[in-house]
Parts: sequence; C-alpha cells; structure tokens
Amino acid sequence: MKLQYKDQTIELSKNEFRLIHIFMQNAGEILSREELLEALWDDQIFVDDNTLTVNITRVKKKLSLYGLHNAIFR
Repeated sequence: MKLQYKDQTIELSKNEFRLIHIFMQNAGEILSREELLEALWDDQIFVDDNTLTVNITRVKKKLSLYGLHNAIFR
C-alpha cells in the first residue's frame, strides 16, 4: 500500500496503512490498545500485544523519514 505526501510516496504494509487510517479517522481521540487490536485483527486473542507495538514503531519510523513524526502520534 502507498501513502502519497507532497511529491513523496511512502510504502506501507497493510496494517501500517490501516493504523494511519484509524488514527486519521479518530483524530484528537485517545485510542486504547484493545481498540487498535480489534480494528487491525478480527480476533485479538491470537495476536501478541507486541505485534501492535512493532507496527506502530514502523509507522512512526517511516513517517519521520518524511518529516511527519508528529503528524499522527503526539
């Protein structure tokens, strides 16, 4: 999946793209880990909590490469 920012294209995994979409839809709100797990994976029982942390870290790193480190996460 790709995110277009100015003249840059940011390559994202499906879950990274979904995370950004979720955060944009809920701008200004605080989302719990449980809400994010449910939104990304239908059955959160089988997903390691660390998997969410890894995905968020990857999104932050990719966005920071384009100067967007504070765009979604504050």
